Amino acid sequence: MNRHQKLLLQILRGTSDANIHFQSLCRLLRHLKFEVRIRGDHHIFTKEGIIEILNIQPKGKQAKPYQVTDVTRQFQQDVYSKDVETHPCVVVSVLLKNYTGISNYGQKSFRIV
Repeated sequence: MNRHQKLLLQILRGTSDANIHFQSLCRLLRHLKFEVRIRGDHHIFTKEGIIEILNIQPKGKQAKPYQVTDVTRQFQQDVYSKDVETHPCVVVSVLLKNYTGISNYGQKSFRIV
């Protein structure tokens, strides 16, 4: 499992929103082909086809927990609107495939720790 898969799984679990590193979250969103616009410490992520914008701010080195929850909600809306299996590993593979266009994410199996 690569770092993007691990972080995405951690975000989707929702158990550690206060422990998501800000720069890692920004890297993940850029990896998922979101465009970023920076205004001060506000990092505003947009993507064609997604109506809602994601506004992320650091709180020290971490992302603000309620904003991580917003990111989780956006990912869940995207996946669950496609009516796919809801196992976290499947959700991670579907999100990475949908956002990046790379289909080989689902070929390796990984386990939830």
